[in-house]
Amino acid sequence: MDTSCTHRARTMEKGGEMSSKVKKNMFSSIMVAVMFFSIFSCSSGVQEVDFESIKPDEKNIQRQLDSDAEKLRDWKPDEQARRILKLFHKANELSVSRDQAETDKLNEVLNTLHMATKSYLISSGRPRLEVLGLSLLADFEKEFDAICSAAGKVHGAALALLTGAPVPDGIKKQFQSFARAGGGFLVVAAANDLVTKSNDGTLKASPDARFFMRIAFKVYWSNALPQSVEPLDWILSPFERKWYEIWVAQKSKTAPLVRKLAALEYLSKNVKDYPAERVKGIILYKAKKYALSQKAFELALQKNPGDKKAKLFLAAAKKKMPNSSAWNSIFFCIHRRHSPRISVSG
Repeated sequence: MDTSCTHRARTMEKGGEMSSKVKKNMFSSIMVAVMFFSIFSCSSGVQEVDFESIKPDEKNIQRQLDSDAEKLRDWKPDEQARRILKLFHKANELSVSRDQAETDKLNEVLNTLHMATKSYLISSGRPRLEVLGLSLLADFEKEFDAICSAAGKVHGAALALLTGAPVPDGIKKQFQSFARAGGGFLVVAAANDLVTKSNDGTLKASPDARFFMRIAFKVYWSNALPQSVEPLDWILSPFERKWYEIWVAQKSKTAPLVRKLAALEYLSKNVKDYPAERVKGIILYKAKKYALSQKAFELALQKNPGDKKAKLFLAAAKKKMPNSSAWNSIFFCIHRRHSPRISVSG
């Protein structure tokens, strides 16, 4: 490729009939070709850097569902619990309201809700507060199924629900009931592909997605609890907490980088044999922080020299660095084009 570049340059220097503009255009074309073929030749052999496809065991999911159902079976709300339910529903309604006068009340309602849950925690204990959350989750799932079905009957409803746009009049009543139950975070669920639109216009969630939505709702509910008591440590079971952190680290499209790295810290301490350094490298690679991802893959190989994926991903990260072979090819041609020729005779 360099020989062709030199030959054409000499031809242009010999023939004075070419204008400087033509020379410039020809050189630009050559450089575009050099960049294309150099980068293509390198990238075509680069290993795709991505997470392994993993998902929770179905038997463990069913065991968790059965455990939740058993806790909820004989539960009936007392006066304090009914007040918390009312405040939670009101906060959800205000969070999706487009009336500024109502949204201004949201902080006031949230503060009252936090005080109510703190009082209930002191008087009734964690188990009662956990079951109260499960009752809210059951209500949410019932409303979710209803809105998913109703969306297919009203033109434009599914798209509005998934994007947060104003819903059509034909589904407003159903949406208000759904929002009251906690449907305001549906947009985030959709952004993470937990809820999608079917061909018939209805909304759907796969069994795996429903499991993660249940976890997401429990996390949502935990925000209403006193954070000083670390609610995620007991609102989620160890099984749920593990998969919540895996989801944040590997699957979430909306979690910021700092939250993903915090999830990795939890997994490295609490999940045996979890490849935290390799996963960290992938996260940093996807964030285009190639130097940091390279260091993470190198550390992964120090801990496990036989990690074949880490080796491939390390090579991919190195090729993304400015001193990679693709960029060297480009800069070498630029250097040859602009350097003076030295004639050596002898």
